[in-house]
Amino acid sequence: MDRPLTEARIARLKHDPNGGWEQVHYCPSHPGLGVRCYPSGSKSYVLRFGPSGARRRISLGSVSERPLVDAQAWWREQREQERSGIDLVQAKHGARRELLEHLTLDTLIADYVADESHEWSKSHLDDSRRRGEIVAHKFGALRPEDFTALMLNNLHDQITKSGHHLSKRPGVGSPYEADKVRRFVHALYAWASEPERGYGLEGVPNPAHRRRGRRSKRAKRGGLNGAHKRQRVMRPDENEFSKILRAADATGNPVDGTIVRLLWLTGLRRKELLLRRWRDVSFEQHVMLIPGDPDIPGSTKNGVDHFVPLCDRAIELLQSIRDPKPLSIDPDALIFTTPDVDARFSKPITQDFSAWWEATWRKIRRAADLRCWGMPDPGFRVHDIRRSVSTWLIEYRGFDDRDTGKLLNHTSQSASITTENYHADLGAKLASNQALVSELQDMLALVEDGRETEFKAEGVTPILQAFASDRG
Repeated sequence: MDRPLTEARIARLKHDPNGGWEQVHYCPSHPGLGVRCYPSGSKSYVLRFGPSGARRRISLGSVSERPLVDAQAWWREQREQERSGIDLVQAKHGARRELLEHLTLDTLIADYVADESHEWSKSHLDDSRRRGEIVAHKFGALRPEDFTALMLNNLHDQITKSGHHLSKRPGVGSPYEADKVRRFVHALYAWASEPERGYGLEGVPNPAHRRRGRRSKRAKRGGLNGAHKRQRVMRPDENEFSKILRAADATGNPVDGTIVRLLWLTGLRRKELLLRRWRDVSFEQHVMLIPGDPDIPGSTKNGVDHFVPLCDRAIELLQSIRDPKPLSIDPDALIFTTPDVDARFSKPITQDFSAWWEATWRKIRRAADLRCWGMPDPGFRVHDIRRSVSTWLIEYRGFDDRDTGKLLNHTSQSASITTENYHADLGAKLASNQALVSELQDMLALVEDGRETEFKAEGVTPILQAFASDRG
């Protein structure tokens, strides 16, 4: 017999991957009341009722939204209705229809985000909640059928030009976030228009529906695509990497130049590097670990542990910001810190980069004065350094996509490591990546010596030739 449900027991319940599709844990003290566990990790209260052989079930909602005492009160109310001869399913549907008569956009958004069938990751759930709040803040009181494409376009323009007070960088225009909000609305209406949802929106036009736009030939050559028009690589013939390094070294904070160089020497994403702790670095093995656990800040995007080989220059850079007394180093301390008023590094980085290194990066790229199509290019992103790592290794050092994919920990390459030969495969991957980081070290040395244009002559693809001639 199942043990009584308590708050502590409900918190410990987990979905068994080897169990059945419906996993419900019932409470013997409240017959029919149970907690259903989903593969996504979500849990909801359910009530099983009706005569033996014709059992039916209705749900109350997520356990994260209601304490156990509320579920028990709901159970008593449903049992009383059942004794009175009321069909609980029909009663729930009737209440649902009454609710839909007064359905507003903010209610629809709340239902969409709370739907446990999505099986979203935590980061995707957080992003969806934020984007839902942006839409609901301005249009939440409207009925879903009254929300038009023109309203969404106006919101899109507002976020593109000046951001939104609920966005990560209020007051700063963000075309990328604006596009994500549009995609959220599109997914919201596609979800709500499914007949089984019962919202009655099957014939309502999706306000986020758009015809696919056409791009110019120049845009296609440069890889320009709306909010992603700044996705490009650094140009050796214009000494762009040298400009970025000089700007980073001139900020007054020595860590800034170290961060830019390590981003190049490792090919890591911004958070993967900036949220590393000293325990993640092995100076003896010349390796840095990027954990795949999503609960660890700065984990890999694909959820797979990633071991990055560190070249001699990367070790030198890390040691330059390391306490010279090894015994005084806290393994759990973050590697990178912000300068305090005494120009010492004591305040740790948080996950909110808008308050610290994102602002520093904007200063660096503004001082570097990069150009695109002969015009100022203020939107050159940190991620473009990672993109340049792959492109330069392929075009100037003869590696292919598979080689660079291993270094950058792309999903397809990570999945190729087999469980049976894990250590052998990992050793081969490290050896392969060691050759790539050695090349990155050599290229960084050329850049720092003012010889950035020397390796350009080793080979330029037709795409980059066309790009360069068009810009000229």
